[in-house]
Amino acid sequence: MNHAPMTCAEFVDQVGAHLEGDLTPTQMALFDAHLAVCPRCRRYLASYKAAVSLVRAAMADSEERGAQSLPEALVKSIMRRHRRRK
Repeated sequence: MNHAPMTCAEFVDQVGAHLEGDLTPTQMALFDAHLAVCPRCRRYLASYKAAVSLVRAAMADSEERGAQSLPEALVKSIMRRHRRRK
């Protein structure tokens, strides 16, 4: 089956699923193919991963100080907001 190339909007919508390993093999192939040809989406993915790392680092710092860890819903909300800003 021949699939249309992935658009940037579709790519952005699937970044979270990609990082969580939730894409089907077909979706993953389309995602990777788009990533190979789109420098803007490569930059977006890099900034998304950096944001995730910052949130995780903040969580680790909070836990070291004895604070409650951030709820998963808050982390996901931050990541959704980050995606919308791009």
